[in-house]
Amino acid sequence: MGIMKIMFVEAHAYLTSIPSASWCRHAFTTNYTSGMLLNNCCESFNNVLRKCKDKPILSLMEWMKRYCMKRIFQKKEGADKHNRNVMPAIRKQLDVTKKLSQQCTLYQSMPHYFEVEYHQERYVVDLDAKTCGCKKWDIAGIPCPHVYACLTKKRLEPEDYCHQAYTKETYLKAYGNMFKALPGPKQ
Repeated sequence: MGIMKIMFVEAHAYLTSIPSASWCRHAFTTNYTSGMLLNNCCESFNNVLRKCKDKPILSLMEWMKRYCMKRIFQKKEGADKHNRNVMPAIRKQLDVTKKLSQQCTLYQSMPHYFEVEYHQERYVVDLDAKTCGCKKWDIAGIPCPHVYACLTKKRLEPEDYCHQAYTKETYLKAYGNMFKALPGPKQ
């Protein structure tokens, strides 16, 4: 912020005029679990709509209904086939985290309390409170490398320490309300 204050006076003034919890990761609340900092959902949906944006409104609405109907069905069908506790995208993140966790040095002070050294930094991990000093686990709900290393030492399953939002059960709830097929206007 010091450099910003010197080089970008207007940007610094703007950021200091709004609460830091809305733009600074260290101040984010841990009440909501998400690693998403961008609004990619809208951008993705807008990209899908490019295919039909030139249609009249009723045709556009019909196209959108069919797209959503098909997509929700495909997502639910895919999740039904999945046999892990967390969904594949989270599993991939955990695989990357596993590799990074091998660079951690652990110092255990209590049964579920650790001091973790990682790249000349030190973090405190509390497995009972589900917190890590880096705040990534707290904010995103997915174990960071420091937490993963502690879970490995304790022989605990990292998937069990992912937030409920990333479970197959929650995913199936999100895609549980499927669209019903509708007859044409002449019927």
